[in-house]
Order: sequence, then C-alpha cells, then structure tokens
Amino acid sequence: MKMNKYIPIILLVVLSFSFGINKSFADDNQVWESCRAGIPSCSIRWNYTMGYKFTPQTDGQITKLCGYFSGTKPVRLYNSSYSIIASTNVSSSNNWSCSNISPVDVSNGSVYYVVTNVGGIGGCYTSNENFPKTCGDILINATVYQSPSGSFNSSHLETGLNMYGLVDVVFLKPLPIGCNSNIDCDDSNPCTDDICNNPGQPGSTCSNNNKINGTDCGNCQECQSGICTNMCSGAESSCECVDDACVDCSDYYGTGCGYSGKCNCGSLQTPNWTCNSGSCSCTCSDNLINCSTCEDHDVWNWAWTGDANDKEGIGWISFSCVNQGEPINYGVDIETNGNLIGYAYFDMNDTNTASEEVGWIDFDPDLSERPGGPNYTARIDTDGSLCGEIGRVCGWARAVNTDSSWDGWLRFNENINHSISNYKVVLDDSVSPSVISGYAWGGNVLGWVKINARTNFTLTNPPVVSDLRQEGNTDYCTSVQKRGYLSFSWLYNGDYPQEEYELEISNNLGVLANITDSQTVSPNNRGSSGLTIIPEPVYDNYEIGYNDTYYLRVKAKDELDVWSDWSNTLNIPIDSHAYPYPDFEWTPTSPAVEETVYMVNNSICYNMSNNPVNCASYNWTIPGDAIYVDSTSSSSYEPHIQFTSTGDNNVVLLARDSTGYSCTKEDIVGIKLPFPDWIEINPE
Repeated sequence: MKMNKYIPIILLVVLSFSFGINKSFADDNQVWESCRAGIPSCSIRWNYTMGYKFTPQTDGQITKLCGYFSGTKPVRLYNSSYSIIASTNVSSSNNWSCSNISPVDVSNGSVYYVVTNVGGIGGCYTSNENFPKTCGDILINATVYQSPSGSFNSSHLETGLNMYGLVDVVFLKPLPIGCNSNIDCDDSNPCTDDICNNPGQPGSTCSNNNKINGTDCGNCQECQSGICTNMCSGAESSCECVDDACVDCSDYYGTGCGYSGKCNCGSLQTPNWTCNSGSCSCTCSDNLINCSTCEDHDVWNWAWTGDANDKEGIGWISFSCVNQGEPINYGVDIETNGNLIGYAYFDMNDTNTASEEVGWIDFDPDLSERPGGPNYTARIDTDGSLCGEIGRVCGWARAVNTDSSWDGWLRFNENINHSISNYKVVLDDSVSPSVISGYAWGGNVLGWVKINARTNFTLTNPPVVSDLRQEGNTDYCTSVQKRGYLSFSWLYNGDYPQEEYELEISNNLGVLANITDSQTVSPNNRGSSGLTIIPEPVYDNYEIGYNDTYYLRVKAKDELDVWSDWSNTLNIPIDSHAYPYPDFEWTPTSPAVEETVYMVNNSICYNMSNNPVNCASYNWTIPGDAIYVDSTSSSSYEPHIQFTSTGDNNVVLLARDSTGYSCTKEDIVGIKLPFPDWIEINPE
C-alpha cells in the first residue's frame, strides 16, 4: 500500500498480509485488549521487534505476558532503562494466549514496554487505535517497533495510529485492606452483626448480617429485617414508649386525658406527650440537627424576611451557626457543582399567624410537593445552562417544620425575564469573600426574602476548546479496501481536566451526528479523535463517506460537568471515491537467483460508485540489479522478473485509476541460491 507517513519504516518490510476476524478469548485483566478498536490482521512478515509503551496510573503487578500471532515467540517486559524485567515464550495461533510470569511490581507514573520478536513471520496488527489512550488503570502511550527483530533499546521508533505485534500484559491492582477488626465494620445499626472477614489481609471485607427478627434494640424497638422498628403503634392503647415499654395513654395519663391521636409533627421532629389537669397535650421537638460544636460552613451571614402584604420586616434567617455562636452545628454548604445543601435557621413573627415562627430551612428538600417548576433544589448556575446566567441561584428550599397554613416553600427565581427585575439571587465572586445577594420569594408567610450572605465559593472558568485542526493528510491508502482515515485534535484549556467531549459532524445538508465520548485531557493539552472514510458510513460510529465536504466542531466537559462553547469549525473535503487497492503475489513463492519470477497482480480500482473496475495503469519498481524478461517492463500488468541477488529484494507496485488516484504496495521477495548442478556417474 501507499506508505503511511506515521510509520514509513514498518510498511517497507511487509511481505504478505491477510484480513479476517479470528475468534479470540482474552485473559481477564488484559490491558490493551480491553479497549482494542481495530480487528487483527495477521500473517505479516515483519523482521521487527514490536509492541507498545505504557504507563501505569496506579501501582500494581504484571502477572502474565500475552501474544496474538502465529507460532511461538518470546514476549519481554522492559523498564524505562531498557532492562528486561520479565520474559516468557508464548504460543499462539492468531488468537490471544497468555503465559504466567513471576509477578513484577510496576509503579504509578513509570514507563514500561512489552514487545515480541516478530522474526519475519506470523505477525499481526490492528488499525485506527489512535494512541495515547487509557485502558483501565494503564495509559498506553504508543506502539513501538525496532529493526531487526530481537533488538530493543532507546533507538526504537513510536507511532500512535496502529498497534503492531500483537502483545499485551495482564495487570492486577493490589487488593485493598478492607478492615482490620470487627470494629472497622460497625455500620451503627443495632440490628446487624458486624464481621470483618480475613482481618488485616488484602481483600478483607465487611459483612453486616441482619440479626434475628424480634431482637430487642431498645426504647420499645425490635429488629425486623435488619431495621430497628418502633413497636408502639401510636393508638391510645399503645401510644408511646415509657421505660422501654409501650403504654396505654388512658392508663398512663388517666382516663380524663382524652387521648385523640398522634401529634401533628413533621418528619424531622419527635412528639412529646404530657398530661396537665386531665388533658393530654403534645409538643414537637426538632431532631434534624445534632447538638455539637459549631463548625465553619460555606455560607454565612443573614437574610431578612418581609410581610407579603405590607413588605414590613418581620424576621431574620441565619445561614450558619457561626453568626450566633450557637452550640448547635447547622449551616448551608455549596457542593463543587453549585448545589446548595444543609439548613438555615429562621426566627420571625408573622402578623398573619397567631404565634412566632421558629425553625429550619432545608436547602435539599424532597421536591414531590413543590408548587411548580423548576424541578431541582436551590443551586448556583456555574455555566449559564441552568438558570440562564452564570452565578445566578435558582431552584427551591423549604421550611421543614410549619403548620398546615403554610407550605414552607422558598423559591429562587430562574426566569431572567421576570417582570420584577430584582426578583433574583446572584453570586458575585469579583470580591472576597464572594457575596450572595438579591431577593427570593417565600409565599404569604416569609414574603420577600432579602439575602445578603457571604461565601468563599467562587465560579470556575468554563473550559475552552480551540485550534481544532486535522493532523497530517487524509490517508486514502489503508490496509483495508475502500477505506480511508483522518485524524484531528483540539487544544483544551480550563480549571479542571477534560472528562468528555462531543463531536458534531455536519455537511451542507445539516447536522449528521453528535457523538459524545469519554477522554481525559489535562489543561493546556490536546485531545484527539479520528474518522473512518467508507462508501456507506454510519455517522454515529465515527464514519464519513466519499465525495462530500464535512464540517467538524468539538466541545468539551470538565470533571465538574461544565461544558465549553463549540470550537472553531474544521472543513474536511473528501475525495470522490475510494482509492486503488494495490496487491500482488508471485510464483514460484521461493525463487532462486536468475530464476524467472512471475508477478501475479491482484489490484483493484474503483469508480465513482465505489464499485470495482480495472485500474488505468501500473508501475513496478524493482532492485537495480534485477531485470525484466520476456518482453515485460515496469508498466506491464504482470511483469516477469529475474533477481541476481540473494536475500530480500524489495518490489513496489503503484496502481493508478482513471481519476489519477494512486496507491502503492511494497513487498519483499526472498531469493535463494540455486541448487548445484550434478552429473550421474556409474560406480566403478
């Protein structure tokens, strides 16, 4: 075939090749096979040492060396100093075969090589692998190769397009020590037996097994299916727990108590029954916050509430216990993606109600009873995609202990075109600490809530994708008939690494595909991808067709789920049809010096419909001391050639179609010495 510019040396030594799918059964934990993209092509006669360069992303061990080739070949593991640290012979019949080695420790961030001696026979390769790429816990940096077979040192060459060899390793991470004793397995559930299996050993695990149903777990509770369940029903005959026993309210408080049912307490409160002068009463105590030392939280300072009708100030909201120096640890925090979580405390006296309101505002409430959109809890928009403005707060919070006259919902408006222009809350990180300010709406009780909070949270810059470009020329002369390939890359920048990218493929008719894929790229580095060119493409499979112009653009998402804008658009014109597929063999297959070698031309060319046609012309190149015989020449369809030198003789065939498209194939004809002449002599 035409020389691939990425590996000019390798393709000069191809002897013969065949394409086909072999059934292959890979070993568990094989590295490269787990993310192999191409189909192996085998029966390659490379006189090369071949394999790949890799960098573990975590400490571990190499326990097996593997091969996919024909015959028995040595597979070796080198460190970055090119010292052999493991070696074994692997026997394969064009499928995966692995041999055990004494486990070799490999380190996170260090470079290693796994290679085999192809030895001029039985090699395999795959196309369109596009290294570097991460396979599990291993970064495969590149394919490596060096001539002649058997040698491997710092003079080797590397490529990122295909995989040659083929070899692989089995990589195992050390099992973590899960627990050292039963105490480490405590799940704080009184209804489970907590057991450490193989304590202190790699791979040790915890088991939390349910205790027998009916096991007492205290305070009128017993275990049921691993859950400590309250056995007091709440009815008059079993209304509450006293001294670890369910009591009858009439008996306990007296028949004049007039028990009429359970307290109307919230889900985050505990009912407390008392009996005064012959009547039962109930109060609700909050249990959502543990009494503990006040800690710093992401948000602090205050908000003020106003009467919904008169707009008068009637109370305040505290975003953190540090505002008051309270012993109760409460506060509002901000997750890395902008979500607000935790509790604020409010103390107000609404003129519309009979009593003073005191309680908690939950910033991560259950949304099933929300009075309308949006369908998410309060959060800061980090990229402008949620609330329509970077830094804007939108969503819901809710007071959790309210009576039936007030649903407790507090809305942060997401409508940037609302008729009340200042009905919004925005984060300003241009000052330090950042300021969260504006107005939220709390219905007929809280009314307008004026927020003036502080936080150390700052908005990250959205990632930027630029300099989308094609890498090299489009390769129309690949090892597969009617198939071309092109690669492209983009420059990624941002506060956090790229986690995913989206590729949009369009032509003059519109968008053909939007493909999202995972790829980790550090800031100020390049991401990469590629497209296969075939006559009938499936665009979602990274394929495009002939005789068209395509427009590519890319955007990227960082590890905080923030997307960039689209990159520049890359125009990719694709030629009108498939390029020639030159192919040849010869007879006899093992010729001698000055024996006539008959070249057999198997080349195929294609028309505008990508159907096979005869090629327009051919051009053969042979060594300078070889000659064409029998009135054939370099432009003959199937020339006859005599070679005068033993050993490897390079032969190149160029096939050209009527459009002028051409590709080449180079192969090696091995020439041996002729058998000696002999004369039959009668014995004396």
